[in-house]
Amino acid sequence: MGIKKILMLMMAVTGLLTLAACQQPAAEETTSRLDTVRERGNLICASRNDTPGYGFIDESTGNTVGFDIDLCRAVAAAVLGNPDAFEIRLIT
Repeated sequence: MGIKKILMLMMAVTGLLTLAACQQPAAEETTSRLDTVRERGNLICASRNDTPGYGFIDESTGNTVGFDIDLCRAVAAAVLGNPDAFEIRLIT
Protein backbone atom coordinates (compact mmCIF):
# COMPACT_ATOMS: atom_id res chain seq x y z
CA MET A 1 0.00 0.00 0.00
CA GLY A 2 1.38 3.42 -0.90
CA ILE A 3 2.15 6.11 1.64
CA LYS A 4 -0.61 8.35 0.25
CA LYS A 5 -3.22 5.62 0.73
CA ILE A 6 -2.06 5.00 4.30
CA LEU A 7 -2.22 8.71 5.11
CA MET A 8 -5.70 8.99 3.59
CA LEU A 9 -6.87 5.98 5.59
CA MET A 10 -5.41 7.44 8.79
CA MET A 11 -7.11 10.78 8.15
CA ALA A 12 -10.45 9.08 7.52
CA VAL A 13 -10.17 7.01 10.72
CA THR A 14 -9.18 10.11 12.72
CA GLY A 15 -12.16 12.02 11.34
CA LEU A 16 -14.58 9.22 12.19
CA LEU A 17 -13.19 8.92 15.73
CA THR A 18 -13.49 12.67 16.19
CA LEU A 19 -17.13 12.62 15.07
CA ALA A 20 -17.90 9.71 17.36
CA ALA A 21 -16.31 11.47 20.34
CA CYS A 22 -18.23 14.72 19.72
CA GLN A 23 -21.70 13.24 19.60
CA GLN A 24 -23.93 13.95 22.56
CA PRO A 25 -25.58 11.02 24.27
CA ALA A 26 -29.28 10.81 23.51
CA ALA A 27 -31.37 12.23 26.31
CA GLU A 28 -34.29 10.18 27.49
CA GLU A 29 -36.58 13.17 27.36
CA THR A 30 -35.78 16.39 25.57
CA THR A 31 -37.44 19.74 26.03
CA SER A 32 -37.30 22.27 23.25
CA ARG A 33 -36.07 25.76 23.95
CA LEU A 34 -39.48 27.07 22.93
CA ASP A 35 -41.15 24.86 25.54
CA THR A 36 -38.70 26.15 28.15
CA VAL A 37 -39.57 29.76 27.33
CA ARG A 38 -43.30 29.02 27.44
CA GLU A 39 -42.98 27.23 30.79
CA ARG A 40 -40.93 30.10 32.24
CA GLY A 41 -43.47 32.64 31.00
CA ASN A 42 -40.95 35.20 29.80
CA LEU A 43 -38.34 35.56 27.10
CA ILE A 44 -34.76 36.43 28.04
CA CYS A 45 -32.99 38.60 25.46
CA ALA A 46 -29.44 39.91 25.30
CA SER A 47 -28.79 43.47 24.26
CA ARG A 48 -26.42 46.34 24.72
CA ASN A 49 -27.39 49.72 26.07
CA ASP A 50 -24.67 51.72 24.34
CA THR A 51 -25.36 51.09 20.66
CA PRO A 52 -27.67 53.74 19.18
CA GLY A 53 -30.33 52.20 17.00
CA TYR A 54 -29.92 48.69 18.40
CA GLY A 55 -29.91 49.05 22.16
CA PHE A 56 -29.53 52.34 24.01
CA ILE A 57 -30.97 54.14 27.02
CA ASP A 58 -33.76 56.58 26.24
CA GLU A 59 -32.90 59.71 28.23
CA SER A 60 -36.53 60.71 28.73
CA THR A 61 -37.72 57.36 30.16
CA GLY A 62 -34.51 55.69 31.33
CA ASN A 63 -35.52 52.49 29.52
CA THR A 64 -33.39 50.53 27.10
CA VAL A 65 -34.85 50.96 23.60
CA GLY A 66 -33.90 50.13 20.03
CA PHE A 67 -34.11 47.39 17.42
CA ASP A 68 -32.96 44.60 19.77
CA ILE A 69 -35.66 45.47 22.27
CA ASP A 70 -38.33 45.81 19.56
CA LEU A 71 -37.38 42.40 18.16
CA CYS A 72 -37.52 40.82 21.60
CA ARG A 73 -40.92 42.42 22.22
CA ALA A 74 -42.22 41.03 18.90
CA VAL A 75 -40.99 37.50 19.67
CA ALA A 76 -42.52 37.64 23.17
CA ALA A 77 -45.84 38.74 21.65
CA ALA A 78 -45.76 35.95 19.07
CA VAL A 79 -44.64 33.17 21.41
CA LEU A 80 -46.24 34.16 24.70
CA GLY A 81 -49.06 36.44 23.58
CA ASN A 82 -47.69 39.26 25.73
CA PRO A 83 -45.34 41.86 24.26
CA ASP A 84 -44.15 42.79 27.75
CA ALA A 85 -43.20 39.25 28.81
CA PHE A 86 -39.47 39.66 28.27
CA GLU A 87 -36.33 40.48 30.20
CA ILE A 88 -33.28 42.25 28.82
CA ARG A 89 -29.87 41.08 29.99
CA LEU A 90 -27.18 43.55 29.11
CA ILE A 91 -24.04 42.35 27.36
CA THR A 92 -20.77 44.11 26.68
